[in-house]
Amino acid sequence: TRSYNNGSDVVGVMDYYQAYSSKSVTPTQMMNRFLENMEKFKWMNMFVSCDRDDILSQSEASDQRWKINKPLSVFDGVPISVKDMIKVKGYKLSYGLILRESDPIDTVDDIMVHRFREAGAIIVGKTTMTEYGRCPLGYNSNYKGPFNPYDERCYSGGSS
Repeated sequence: TRSYNNGSDVVGVMDYYQAYSSKSVTPTQMMNRFLENMEKFKWMNMFVSCDRDDILSQSEASDQRWKINKPLSVFDGVPISVKDMIKVKGYKLSYGLILRESDPIDTVDDIMVHRFREAGAIIVGKTTMTEYGRCPLGYNSNYKGPFNPYDERCYSGGSS
């Protein structure tokens, strides 16, 4: 069995599943690390919006399921980001445009998000995308990003 060193080498869905199953790390510990990294790499402008309290609430619910060995699925506790052209309950939908105070907050999830939630996945926020997804470079001038994690002088490329 692989050791997960407190989650530092978790990279894929099955890694999360095995790390949580082996009790090497909890979903809340992983989401705290995720939130720390989001802050550390804030300059990349990967996310249009993110709700820290909601992320931690979702991870605590996942902790409880893992504690009694009753995960909802292999996705329970796995972070999922959603492109800003998909409805997520509690978030605004902007299609890459500047959000306004008057924009409505979605009250329902699109079916894909709904299914991930039913599977116990942790919705971590809405990712930056080009205006209406039209630019192949992947850069959004409204949100100034996202940038390539390997070279900040470069764009990340593509919108998906």
